[in-house]
Amino acid sequence: MAFVVKDGHLNEVALDAHCRAHIARFKRPKRYIVADSLPRNNYGKVFKTDRRAVFKRRVTRLARRVRRPLQAAFPCNPHLFLRPKGVRCPASSGRSLPALKNKDDTMKTIVICSGGLDSVSLAHKTAAEHDLAGLLSFDYGQRHVKEVEFAAACARRLGVPHRVVDIRQIGAALSGSALTDDVDVPDGHYAEDTMKITIVPNRNAIMLAIAFGMAAAEKADAVATAVHGGDHFIYPDCRPGFVAAFQAMQDAALEGYADIRLYTPYLHGSKADIVADGARHGTPFAQTWSCYKGGARQCGRCGTCVERREAFHLAGVDDPTDYADPDYWRQAVEGH
Repeated sequence: MAFVVKDGHLNEVALDAHCRAHIARFKRPKRYIVADSLPRNNYGKVFKTDRRAVFKRRVTRLARRVRRPLQAAFPCNPHLFLRPKGVRCPASSGRSLPALKNKDDTMKTIVICSGGLDSVSLAHKTAAEHDLAGLLSFDYGQRHVKEVEFAAACARRLGVPHRVVDIRQIGAALSGSALTDDVDVPDGHYAEDTMKITIVPNRNAIMLAIAFGMAAAEKADAVATAVHGGDHFIYPDCRPGFVAAFQAMQDAALEGYADIRLYTPYLHGSKADIVADGARHGTPFAQTWSCYKGGARQCGRCGTCVERREAFHLAGVDDPTDYADPDYWRQAVEGH
């Protein structure tokens, strides 16, 4: 393996080819090492294994040989050695690599699910890729609970428990929002300043704190929430800074008792990305509810309906939603 190291640095192309050739020899690869974000012992050695990763144990020996820390020796790219099934590998005499298992059954995850497009898509993604322990919804005295009914339907569909936590007394104290008080929900683009009336102050922080406590009690590994890039305009508790700060706070709050990850796979993506991902995982979009107004049909005019309709258009996915005003979104987007 000396050809992999040149002048004390890794030749990633040669390393890629070398590992492909050896991985292809094993019908049942024994262990894979995760190169990023895993616990290490006092000697800097990774001691937790996971089949999601693509680095074999022999590659970690290479890292020791060049006397560089594993984290520095290998870029944090879990897809570095992955190749779609059926693609021929030039370093293995034309043989195709065996299919690698993508599902991580080790991350027991509770998904906060409102019943909206984002959280239902996240539930289906988590069920497909991790160990979905259950769905968690909150009744905080919102204008309507229709989407909670869709969350319950999602749980039944995925065959997992669904719990609804009643925090209406807390929600009553968070007054001034169009989602909790007798205030009209504005029409228009989701990034307009008028949409600030839909903020429920500190809502996500309260819900996540409860969810983390429940996850610790149930020995779960992660709490998942579907915050995304489109939320960053208006909602401060959906932004990357909040997510990082909340994770740090929970790490301190549960130190020595539980190690729980805040799983936010859509944090830097758009709602169109969520639609595309949901389509890949078979999310039944017609069985989700986004509208803030809670009528017999989704209105098509409030900020979340406009964002939803635009997301399907940008993702190139047919929108099965029955809107009261299916064309208003174009006017809202063009006028923003």
